[in-house]
Amino acid sequence: MTSTGHTSTFFPLSLLQFLAYTSRPILFYWVFFLIHSALTFPKKDIRPTPLRCALLLLHTWPVFVLQYASKTASAHKDPRLVFFVTLLFFRYYKIIVLAVFWCLYHPGVTKAENPHKGNEGKRGSTAEKCTVIVATVGPVEGKLGHDSFRKMVCGILSNHPRRLIFSTSTKAAAQAVQAILPEILSGLPNPSPSSQPPPTLPETKPTKKSPEITYTTTYGSTEILVLNAKKTNKREQAISTLPYIETQIIASADDSVIWPATFLNATLPAFADPYVSLVGTRKWVTRRTYAWDYSLSYFQNACRKYMHGFWNTVGALYLVRQNFELRGSNTADGGVFCVSGRTYLIRKRMLADPDFQAGFLNESVYGLGSWSEKLGPLIADDDNFVTRWAITHGHRIKMIMSDEATITTSLGVYPKFVQQCCRWSRTTIRQNPVALFADHAIWWVWPVSVWTTYIPWLFNPALFWDPFMVYSLMQTKLYKESERKGAMLACFIACVWASKLLKTIPWWRVHRRDFLLYFFPIPAAPLFSYVHSLIKFYTWATVHDISWSGRKLEENSKDLEKPNTM
Repeated sequence: MTSTGHTSTFFPLSLLQFLAYTSRPILFYWVFFLIHSALTFPKKDIRPTPLRCALLLLHTWPVFVLQYASKTASAHKDPRLVFFVTLLFFRYYKIIVLAVFWCLYHPGVTKAENPHKGNEGKRGSTAEKCTVIVATVGPVEGKLGHDSFRKMVCGILSNHPRRLIFSTSTKAAAQAVQAILPEILSGLPNPSPSSQPPPTLPETKPTKKSPEITYTTTYGSTEILVLNAKKTNKREQAISTLPYIETQIIASADDSVIWPATFLNATLPAFADPYVSLVGTRKWVTRRTYAWDYSLSYFQNACRKYMHGFWNTVGALYLVRQNFELRGSNTADGGVFCVSGRTYLIRKRMLADPDFQAGFLNESVYGLGSWSEKLGPLIADDDNFVTRWAITHGHRIKMIMSDEATITTSLGVYPKFVQQCCRWSRTTIRQNPVALFADHAIWWVWPVSVWTTYIPWLFNPALFWDPFMVYSLMQTKLYKESERKGAMLACFIACVWASKLLKTIPWWRVHRRDFLLYFFPIPAAPLFSYVHSLIKFYTWATVHDISWSGRKLEENSKDLEKPNTM
């Protein structure tokens, strides 16, 4: 082949050869480093066997794919087509692998081979053996805020946990919670008689740092406590509840989530496996309705209603995509990118570990400006820390993705949702490199999830991939010699568009009208994926911002009379 075929405007063969030969020493060196790291890992409980260490060599598979593509391209009459197919493979292998394991998912629990000492799992298999903690800065003022808080409380109490603890940030927040609780409880049906003895408070010696109990009451067999943690910090608010927790299983919930009455019965059986110490669940978003403003014209209301539904849909799709990835990766090898802090269940022994608390309350990350400059202690990223701690200390994570375990939350309000996207993106930028290149354990514990969840994060902006794939197709001889260039290009773009539908089908099946308004023929939701790529680029430049974007925490650092929601 002539060199002009490779050097005009596009360099497929040269680029493939460069990637093949540069990736080989890098990946092989990294794998040998991982083998050494695994054999000397300080936690003997999760240190892999020499045979499993040898299997780490399988992480070099991208080298062989690139070398095969390079060799094929050098002998192919259309090397640009080989380059294009290679791009497609690296773009979509993740979706294919996760889709296969998504179909293989089963909520059942695998029996552990070498269970931990004790039988906390069996003791924690009923709702009465579970304590629920809610870190909050108080209900949002107004009817909508109180309704949301009321639904959260009612949902939790419908599961009849042993104890429900509200850990508030200030005295004013505690007063706001204890003021609304009697109204909520009075509207609930009379609880059925319970055979469980009434709960009693543990005997604790109060200190200056101890949370103050401002209110106690009961609902059936559930005791309700309101604490003033005196800190506007979700991490410290959660840890402050430990002296008042007697059960072995703890459920942590945000003050904006709604549980079904089947939630604890559906999730607690996961702890029958004594190795499972952290359990995550399926998430869903409430479909928000638009309140018609009669002071505006019909056209203005129509525009506002459309944008209202758009942001709600975009927020819902964000969580629906997470459900897809979590279900697929957890089925594949037990992996997850993060167990959401909106609701998770955890063993008390993990939360009460002094080493866990020290790291949890004092987590810092290095800034990009200087390797010696640390950012912290972090308030955000708490659920990522819990996830990383679990996997690096020999704990299994189980995702329960059934309808009975589905929590519902509110999401998709502009501009708060954009601020939340920035916070989530910064969290990923800060936490994923730590999991990949500092902790190391995910490489041998979650070998599939590394390549379907963690590595793609490094190079997956749709704003880069989709135009580049279209351009690559247009450079191929197949395209240039085709008599139906327009049809070929339209079909490919339609396939790219359809690939964005796979993860989000559950939402469109329930809200079919939204599909017509926001996906096809009006492609509003897919277009937001390109905007989200810009958000990722922005957050790379502002990763040093460790504030909790989208939540009004600064206003609650003082003891305000009107607390806002976290």
